[in-house]
Amino acid sequence: MGNEHTKIQGLNEKKPSAEREIDYAPKQHSLREQIIFCLKLIAIGGGIFLLIWLIE
Repeated sequence: MGNEHTKIQGLNEKKPSAEREIDYAPKQHSLREQIIFCLKLIAIGGGIFLLIWLIE
């Protein structure tokens, strides 16, 4: 029983990792992308403000 466990463990170690390594470095955004993101945030904030205003 112990031999089966070591065989399975050995197979897992020999298998190459098919997953790509995740890059956690911060992405550099261009000025255009930053402006578009800012406009989206303003639009979302305005929509929420309008929704709350109409509910009251």
